[in-house]
Amino acid sequence: MKPVSARTQSMLRDAMGRLVAGRPRVTDGRLTVANLAREAGVGRSTANRATDVLHEFHASAARVPPRRTPETDAAASRSRDAAEIAGLKATVTQLAQQVQRLALQSEEQRRVIASLHAAIATATAGKVVPLSPASPLVVLTNAI
Repeated sequence: MKPVSARTQSMLRDAMGRLVAGRPRVTDGRLTVANLAREAGVGRSTANRATDVLHEFHASAARVPPRRTPETDAAASRSRDAAEIAGLKATVTQLAQQVQRLALQSEEQRRVIASLHAAIATATAGKVVPLSPASPLVVLTNAI
């Protein structure tokens, strides 16, 4: 394999510096070997022959944090929103089940109260029933 010239290595290193710094002139700024070659103005095969520069490029690219783009921001936002919606749906389901249980309990209590009223009406059947002194009704009656 034919080695690259010092001038080509210099052009590749300059292009690498621009790409890593996030200031590309020719490309979209992604840290790829194809963009490195385009940015340097050399062919991809020429860039592939500059193994020393490629090793430096890969090491530098690994240290650069991923760049935020509107697409990645939107995707992250959609992901957060989807997780929040799923959590809210689960909460709504739990609350609906609780409401249903409480409605059933309330209906059962109404039935018990109605049967107790009927039992009292049958037991007293027009008789006057004295209330005990500890009864809350007596306290309420005396307060009025």
